[in-house]
Amino acid sequence: MAAPFYVVGKGNMRLPALTVPPRLIIDDGHPDSRLAPLELLGREYRARLNNRGGRQQVYATMTAGSPRMREAMVGYLADTRGMQASVPNILITHGAQMSIYIAAQLLLRPGDAVVVGEPGYYVATQVFENMGANLLRAPVDEYGIDVDAVERLCRGKIVRMLYLVPHHHHPTTVTLSPERRMRLLEIAEKYNFAIVEDDYDYDFHYSSSPYLPLAASGHNNRVVYIGSFSKSLSSSIRVGFMVGPEAFILEGVYLRRLIELRGDNHMEDALAELIRNGMWDGT
Repeated sequence: MAAPFYVVGKGNMRLPALTVPPRLIIDDGHPDSRLAPLELLGREYRARLNNRGGRQQVYATMTAGSPRMREAMVGYLADTRGMQASVPNILITHGAQMSIYIAAQLLLRPGDAVVVGEPGYYVATQVFENMGANLLRAPVDEYGIDVDAVERLCRGKIVRMLYLVPHHHHPTTVTLSPERRMRLLEIAEKYNFAIVEDDYDYDFHYSSSPYLPLAASGHNNRVVYIGSFSKSLSSSIRVGFMVGPEAFILEGVYLRRLIELRGDNHMEDALAELIRNGMWDGT
């Protein structure tokens, strides 16, 4: 039998196969779409589909996201997260997972050391492993990732990147304390590594406001911030975003073009309209 023509040895990307229907599913959960303005979003989306002028847009120039959406994100990030960003700092992606992949591709090379939480988000670690990165695991307790353990790892290896889920860490759901957030920024500066802040669940908060992201603090362009609207609107609406230094985002645009020439710019425009009119603030 001839050898397969495709690349083998990528078993770390495989998920367990279900042989029988499960009786109980424990997963990330899904947003309650009844609470989201999906009717308004659908109306805006249909209006753009019916707009003949809109069909004439040069889509090849919109890999970074629709201009309306990127502009709306400037105010949205400032109002909801206290982040100061301009349009060139923002890349709209097809969900947070695409942002993780693009950020990893730009930051890592085979053999680079990446610190992740243990336990952690397994799909992100699969991305890093698939790139040939060396995973260093720091335990996660009731206050988030153990920053002392992170620093010990940095003393023994040259760390290139830290992947962090500070708000509702996956899968423990704990939130990183403000003290540890500030300490991580100090460690990143000391040992010269980047932080990829996956804040996919920031918009979910109940009894109190969430802590501001690390990206809202002074970080000397060390933090790449990732977020998503899929968790707060509907899991079928694949709109995510990545915020970082202008040169980094520009490289991300080039890379995203190799994966996907553009996203759903009509959906992005429709969502931008809701944000601009105050009909959606992420909560």
